[in-house]
Amino acid sequence: MPLRDEYKLRSSDLRKILGVAPATLNEIFRKQDVDDKLAKNGATKSISNADVRKIFESRGFSFPKKAEVISFICCKGGTAKTSSCYQTSVRLSQCGSRVLSWDGDSQGNLSTCYHKPFQDFEFAESTPVFLDVITGEQEFEDVLIEVTENLTLLPSTPANSTLDSAIERKFKNQSIAFAKYINRVRDQFDYILIDCAPVLNTTNLGIIAASDKIVIPLNSDDFSALALRQTLEEIKNIRDEFKLGPVDVKILLTRIDGREHVANGRFIAAISETLDKEAEDRLGKKYLRCEIANTVIASSTDIKKTIASGDDLFATRSRAKDDYDQFARDLVGLTDFEKGRRGRKGAAKK
Repeated sequence: MPLRDEYKLRSSDLRKILGVAPATLNEIFRKQDVDDKLAKNGATKSISNADVRKIFESRGFSFPKKAEVISFICCKGGTAKTSSCYQTSVRLSQCGSRVLSWDGDSQGNLSTCYHKPFQDFEFAESTPVFLDVITGEQEFEDVLIEVTENLTLLPSTPANSTLDSAIERKFKNQSIAFAKYINRVRDQFDYILIDCAPVLNTTNLGIIAASDKIVIPLNSDDFSALALRQTLEEIKNIRDEFKLGPVDVKILLTRIDGREHVANGRFIAAISETLDKEAEDRLGKKYLRCEIANTVIASSTDIKKTIASGDDLFATRSRAKDDYDQFARDLVGLTDFEKGRRGRKGAAKK
């Protein structure tokens, strides 16, 4: 049984995504055998993930046949990697996707995001983690926790602090450490989102090698600009060393204060300059397809509040809710339904 009720998409959000009026949405519900009382008179109601999936598919969206692996990584801490991975996982699940949310950091912060809503459940020293899979003490499928019917967590605890050395002992080629297990469940999920520690280590090497897309969250400061250069350099070196193909990299600007126009402008200019240099660099040309995400994440206390309370950010009216909604859908191509434009624009094919 799932540990909690599913996170649900609201009918008002579905109307906005599809670009339709309440009456049209009710007609869609009728055609897809969804309860037509959900949005009577424009009222906001919650819709099951299964029904949302059915509606999106009827409007031309194709969920991946095999999971896309998307990692959230940056060499600097405090850039909202964990919050972004968590909120994106939740939103994609609300949009009908089958999501594996993988905690790749031994601090276990992503796992803690899911902890609060659980009943009679606690993460403890005995909680099975990925280290137990690598050492052969657990089967990979047995460490997965079903949060909702279509959102699964692979948790982490401080026990994973020795994961690097365990991977190095088991694998001559550390680049396959994550891919080996991902391939076992790739047809069970649409998206596998991995939250990474802010370090350059063997664990992140395996994650980068297994990734189809990489999201680099950044704050508007000079240290983040430096961290971007270091992170891109590491990605290039790994893709080059293990003869891997190019990877799509999305730069996500987070915790942006709209009042700091000058500082934000300088920061974006610095990021753009870095990406221009990567486009000219030999390895950059070969292994990176970089761009700044169209949506920035506004600074908001609602993000911390909802995580701490176990509530759903997407049930609020905050600016951050709208930002993460747009980012999550852009990331996988779940956009452009209105005016006859449908489908997974720019999404990777499997």
